[in-house]
Amino acid sequence: MNKTVDSVGRCRTCIFNHYLAEKEDYTIDYCMSPCHICLEEGGDMYVSEKEYKRFEKSQTMVVLEIPGTFPSLNEYIAAMNRNRHIGNKMKQDETERVQWLATQVKQKFTKVQLTFRWYEKNRKRDLDNVAFAKKFILDGLVKAGVIPNDGWKNVVGFEDKFYVDKDNPRVVVEILEVE
Repeated sequence: MNKTVDSVGRCRTCIFNHYLAEKEDYTIDYCMSPCHICLEEGGDMYVSEKEYKRFEKSQTMVVLEIPGTFPSLNEYIAAMNRNRHIGNKMKQDETERVQWLATQVKQKFTKVQLTFRWYEKNRKRDLDNVAFAKKFILDGLVKAGVIPNDGWKNVVGFEDKFYVDKDNPRVVVEILEVE
């Protein structure tokens, strides 16, 4: 299969990350050659420099940073088992926290691709327990009016990436509008 690559060999994911690094002025990891994920997935994962320029001009993207950590799935289940009202309160509080932060986002989206960058204090919590919190985040984005719904029609997909930052745990949500 013949694949085109941009001038320095970046795949779509790497180009997106490079675009973020330039536009948002922060450092993130991206590869300067085709990454193992793209090589495993195959298909038309590589883009030409022309396509990258089109991508750069056409994309609407917002980065939302949420300080702190969220309750894990295990913590949420434990709260629900104690009393469903306690679990519901936990969900409502976390959803409202995201909603409050998301009201600062002036852009409204119709159809999005989301990337969640989870920065944890340490590696104690399982990744699936950490990523469970995307439920709170998606519901908060809907309540804030950033996206109309969190169903299949409006959220075409998401990606989770995990990091350790003991001094500044947070979640960085990249909201990319797609056609």
